[in-house]
Amino acid sequence: MAIVNQQAQHEEFAPPQKKKPPTEDEKRKEKIVAGSLMKALMRPGGGDSGPSDGDQVCFCSY
Repeated sequence: MAIVNQQAQHEEFAPPQKKKPPTEDEKRKEKIVAGSLMKALMRPGGGDSGPSDGDQVCFCSY
């Protein structure tokens, strides 16, 4: 048992990293609850146009 205790004392742990302030996106993600309505940008492969009024986006994650 003395050997195990000595090894545990010699282990060095990484110092705790400082938390950086959350970004706008991280703040927004914290507020999202399951089943909430989310807005998304659709980016078709052929261009860079965004969604137009009346478009419906379905997102499914399994």
